[in-house]
Amino acid sequence: MFADDSIPHVNGSVDARRDIETVDLELAFADLQIIDKRLERIHRELRAKKVPALEGERTVLERCKAFLERGTALREIDLSLEEAKAIRGYRFLTQKPMLLIFNIGENQLEHAEEIRSNFAEYEKKPQTEILTLCAKLEMEISQLDAADAEVFLTEMGLKASALKRIIHASYHLLGLITFFTVGSNEVRAWTLNRGMTAVEAAGFVHTDFARGFIRAQTIHWAELVACGSLGKARERGLLRLEGKDYVVQDGEVLTIRFSV
Repeated sequence: MFADDSIPHVNGSVDARRDIETVDLELAFADLQIIDKRLERIHRELRAKKVPALEGERTVLERCKAFLERGTALREIDLSLEEAKAIRGYRFLTQKPMLLIFNIGENQLEHAEEIRSNFAEYEKKPQTEILTLCAKLEMEISQLDAADAEVFLTEMGLKASALKRIIHASYHLLGLITFFTVGSNEVRAWTLNRGMTAVEAAGFVHTDFARGFIRAQTIHWAELVACGSLGKARERGLLRLEGKDYVVQDGEVLTIRFSV
């Protein structure tokens, strides 16, 4: 996004929109190669014997191929559960979420939102997000201790470091959340798919927790920190008891009760 004579561009100039389109094309070509090879095999097998499952797979692949040839990434098309299952094993590149990161100069920081809005059409696409950052500035921040880094971020009008923002955006795109467990001498963070239940979360901690699950005591981490301890939170009536079908929310602390 910014010109620097010490950093040559492979195409001789800086053009973010062109570079995005180039990457999209390369990913699409990679997916098309896989589809074409697989369709050749399917056609040969179907000439020998009609197999309903193969015919269904061929239909989905041909549909995907048509979209890719029109310049549409597979993440942008609606697939039924059966169609998604038929092509799940291919792990197509254009089906994966896309995070576009724009590296801007220090003199462009105050225009970061304006720059981002210039590419708003990409963010409107499914499973696509945009972040702006100044890599040079982030390198300087990484060399500071935590306290000085916090002051520096505040002075620059930044809410969080680029690393944290990239992690949050990635989790959101991948449909992931974080929940916590608290022990006598440690706090642990666990990654969970959004929409999973308390008993599924318990299984991530230990299979016995899921097998003998009784209930989960929950509270958001911010409320727990404000209270200072689980005991104080309990006194204030902030702890909730949830059953195995409870859908865990991002940032919750779970105390799992179980019996095996």
